[in-house]
Amino acid sequence: MPSLSAKILALAVLGALALAVGGAARPVVAQGTGSISGTVFHDLNGNGGVDPGEPGLAGWRVKLESLNFSEPLVREVRTDGDGRFFFGDLPPGEYDLSLPCEGQPSLWGQTPGEYSHLGVTVWAGGSLSGLNFRVVPLQVPLSRVRNGSIVGRLVLDGNRDGVLDPSEPGMVDWQITAERESQPACFVVDPQVTRTGPDGSFAITGLLPGQYFLGNPDPSGAAAPSYWVLDAPGEADQSGWFHLARDLDVPVDGSATIDIGVVSLDGTGSISGSIYRDLRGNGVWDPDDPPLDCDCMQGLAYRTPNGYDAVQGANGNHLSGSGYEIAALSAGYYRVVILFGPGLATYPPRGPDEWPEYGLTLSEGERRTNLDFLFAPQPDEPTEEVIPTEEVAPVPTPVPSGDLTSPTTGTGSASCGNTLAGLTAALAVAGTLAVGASALAAWRRACFRR
Repeated sequence: MPSLSAKILALAVLGALALAVGGAARPVVAQGTGSISGTVFHDLNGNGGVDPGEPGLAGWRVKLESLNFSEPLVREVRTDGDGRFFFGDLPPGEYDLSLPCEGQPSLWGQTPGEYSHLGVTVWAGGSLSGLNFRVVPLQVPLSRVRNGSIVGRLVLDGNRDGVLDPSEPGMVDWQITAERESQPACFVVDPQVTRTGPDGSFAITGLLPGQYFLGNPDPSGAAAPSYWVLDAPGEADQSGWFHLARDLDVPVDGSATIDIGVVSLDGTGSISGSIYRDLRGNGVWDPDDPPLDCDCMQGLAYRTPNGYDAVQGANGNHLSGSGYEIAALSAGYYRVVILFGPGLATYPPRGPDEWPEYGLTLSEGERRTNLDFLFAPQPDEPTEEVIPTEEVAPVPTPVPSGDLTSPTTGTGSASCGNTLAGLTAALAVAGTLAVGASALAAWRRACFRR
């Protein structure tokens, strides 16, 4: 009678013959080992997915390396005509699957959320499939891959009309930063930094083709304004927030151009007020409501003809006392808010960003005072929001007259959507306002990055 081992051997031989007769598409995997397979796709539309009609890429080098140091193993294959690759007879263990930088048919970039390395675990007898790489070949010779540039000017929009006139002067010695949006996996482009010249012009050269994001210009030197906003080029969203046109497409052997308008808000006016504890939560400043030592921040926005923009230099003032003052402001239409207040804001009414806010027109040299904020203690249990009673005289929001100091465009409202609510929730979880500076930076990015 045949032994058990002889039976197993016979079954293995019969299985191999059956596969051969049936025209097996893949090599036979030895018993107790695993396999890995996948495809290298050409992501034609760059969306990070495998869409109908997107082909596999032939002749691409794929590497597999064992992470089990007791059993070192390194294998390489080339994709077939359909872009497929296969590794069989793999001992169980941890592996690194990758597209090496060298030896590929062309330079290449990754699409959003993709990686050039994948960590995988192979189990005894297991078969891992669908381990795909989605790439964007760069149809550019290596000798020309860094011949792109970004050029432009940073201009003082002296008349604040949102249009950059040829006679308006340049902003000198400001830092300009550009960062590539989607990094090629093997040809990483670090953020590029330059400074504006005497006429406000700048140039960032030696760039790979592709899309770049331009950061916020950063002033330096005694001539830089204390307060400033951007007002061109770009447009307002549905809520009236201005978004600078920061995304630039750098072509092969070509330049992306941009001229940026800056408005200086240095002047002789001021905005000030106090913060009070609303003991009754009625939205009314009662005589016994005490001043509040508010460990919170103040935010300020200015309305340009193209929409609201955050006032750089005036946002994020940490309020360690009961009041605030923003001095040396020029004329214009402003919105002032208290960020991350201590409790429930009851007056003035909360805006679309869920923070209380005032809107006001400031004349040159005017001192606007008593822009006060009321906060009720935050109860342990959720309570219904308190709405100001009818006897409270609402603070009027002046309607801009259309002159230079209060342009008539813009909606007078702002919204950052769920981003702001999520940011506030994150602060609550953190349980501290010590991260206020980073929180404010996140608020600026959420509202004004795009």
